[in-house]
Order: sequence, then structure tokens, then C-alpha cells
Amino acid sequence: MDCAHCGTTQRPGASFCRNCGGSLDGEAPPPASSVVPAKRQLVVALAGYFALLAVSLVIVTTNALAVDEQRVLDGMLIVVALGAMQWVSGSCDEVPSLRRFLAPPRNLPPRLVGVLLGGLVLAFVAASILAMMVPMIDEDVMAAYRASGEGIGYALADLSLLTPLLEETLFRGLILGTLIGTVGRKSALWASSLMFATAHLTPLSFVHHTLLGLICGHARLETKSLLVPMLLHGLYNAAVVVDSW
Repeated sequence: MDCAHCGTTQRPGASFCRNCGGSLDGEAPPPASSVVPAKRQLVVALAGYFALLAVSLVIVTTNALAVDEQRVLDGMLIVVALGAMQWVSGSCDEVPSLRRFLAPPRNLPPRLVGVLLGGLVLAFVAASILAMMVPMIDEDVMAAYRASGEGIGYALADLSLLTPLLEETLFRGLILGTLIGTVGRKSALWASSLMFATAHLTPLSFVHHTLLGLICGHARLETKSLLVPMLLHGLYNAAVVVDSW
């Protein structure tokens, strides 16, 4: 018996074509699928996390990059993160495509704005209290800008624009979205926030980075937009830069 769609000879008793997948009863074959399996989505997300973790570890332990070199590296990582997000978005509704990348928020009532800003203030206060007790890495980062002759404007541009763009694309765009399909919404929010905190490689800042991750993740889930968490992250980093300068 031959398939009516592609002509391939079939085994006796077969119901579907072994070549094109079409029904041997005359139904049309299924369309070619571009779906990325859920497990592969998760692998891509975890690969992005561990890649960023490895890069951060090398930078912190070797102090090998100057400020301008870090800026170039961030730009390269942003391109990679956007490409990975676009690829996975074709099969995962929770991961935004480049077309929906900076879509305006669908749901941003005053109450949600208050909750998000209140959480942001809480995270900043927690970070400030900790900084008064233990010297934080933020001071070393600001010292690097001053040593290179770059003013606070460069620090604000890098840490309030480039950093949120990279980290929100990876953690709230790619990782959070793929985890939702694997472990559910609530677990995905917590897991992505904890991953975000550990990626900073500063155990003393784990609490307020986790809180920041929860705030930005909640904003992403409620508004269906990456723009809101990017703005929140940028505001937080700007406050840290000004406070540490």
C-alpha cells in the first residue's frame, strides 16, 4: 500500500505514513511543525542562566574587564538573549517575541502600580540597611567608573539601561516564560527570582535581589509586558548608583 500524499510504500496495517505523517485513510498530512519541545525550551533557559553565571564568575574572580569592555560584553549578551527569546517564543506563548518585546502593559491599575513601587522601595531599603553594616560590591563598581574617568552619567546609562535590558530579557522574558510551562506560574516566579539573585554572586545581597526579582516577575506576569519590569529594574539600579556614588 502506498501513501496517497507522498507515494511512500507502507507496511501492512499501518494507519499513518511513516514518511509524511499523513493518514492512510485519505486525510491530509499534518503541517510541518516548528514547535520547540518543552524540555528543549527549559534547556535553552537554563543554558542562558548558567552562561551568564559563568561569565559573571569569571569577571568577579579575575577582575579582568574594564568598564568599557564590560559595556561591549553586555551588548553582545543582549543580542544573544534576544535571539534565544525569539527562537523559543515560536512555541511558548509565555515568552514574548521580538514583535511583542516592548509591548505596552495590558493591565496596570493604580493598585498594582502602588504594590510594585512599594516593593521596589522595600528592596532598596533592605539593600541600604545591609550596605551600612557590610561594604557592598556596588561601591567597588562605582569606584571602577571613577577610576576609568567616567562620570555618574555613564554608570547610570550602563546600569539603568543596559543591565535591565539584559537581565529582564533573560530572567523575565526567557527563563520565567519557559518555567511557567514546566512548573507552573507561582513556582516559575520564585525559581526565576532565586536564579536572578544567585546570578549576582553576592550572597549578602541575596534577599533584596530575590525581592527585586519577585517584583519584576510579578510585573511581567500581571502586565504581559517586559517594559514594566525593565523600568522598575532601571529605577532600582538608578537609585543604587546615586546612593553609592
